Parts: sequence; C-alpha cells; structure tokens
Amino acid sequence: MKVNLIATLVGIGFGFVLVAARLNEFDTIHRMLLLQELDVYFLMGSAIATAAPLLWLLRRAHWRTPLAGDLRVEQAPVRKDHIAGAVLFGAGWAITGACPGPALVMTASGAVMGVPLMAGLMAGAALCDAVQPALGAPDAGPPLGAERLQA
Repeated sequence: MKVNLIATLVGIGFGFVLVAARLNEFDTIHRMLLLQELDVYFLMGSAIATAAPLLWLLRRAHWRTPLAGDLRVEQAPVRKDHIAGAVLFGAGWAITGACPGPALVMTASGAVMGVPLMAGLMAGAALCDAVQPALGAPDAGPPLGAERLQA
C-alpha cells in the first residue's frame, strides 16, 4: 500500500512537470518533430544527462531502493522486435503528438484528444500481447518491482 501511494504521488508530480513543459499539447510535439521547437529535445537530454550518471553511481554502490529492494537496471541486447517497436512508437508519436505520459495528462486534464489516445494506447498494448506469442517474441515478464508490490 505504501509503495502504491508513493508511486501515485510521484506520477502526479510527473504529470505536473509534463503540463508545465507543455508536453501535453499537440502543437508542442508537432513543432518539436518539425525541428521548430528544440526545447523538448533539451528537456529529454537533460533528463538523460541527469539519470545516466546517477544510475551508474547507484549501481556501482550496490544501492538498495527504500521500498523495492535492489536497484536492477537490466540491459537487453537489441533485437528486431525492439527496432519494430521503436518505429511503431515513433510513428504513433508523430501522428498523435503524444506518447503515453502526455496522453495520460491530456485525459486527466479533460483534453478532447485524451480519451481516443488512451483507447489507442490500450488497444495497441492488447494487440501487442495478442501477437507476441505468434511472432515468437519472448515474454516481457512482470514489471520491475512487481514481486515487492505483491508482498
């Protein structure tokens, strides 16, 4: 219960950051993809520049997360299905102007396009789960920390 509450609060905070950066607006993403508005790239770059060295340091220190145990950052080899998934994700992002985080924020803020975007995301996730076995793709397994959440 404590983990769920903390995750909810972090998610709400992240949603406010997305709104503050205007990432829930189609025009912002559209201008970014047309290379007319580069601040979104700077935002993503600063997130990577902050997270990458911190994760490296925490892994070297064998840091344990306060609620979910050992910090595990798994590195899988790149496969064909990763490339196909990245292309589909990028195409969906370009067409809709939103990825999952901003789509949730759009829905929560009452934006008209939020609901169809979320419906499309859910349909895409269900389709992915349905076709993975037929394609011979490995199961992704439980989400990180799932064993801790069930305890």
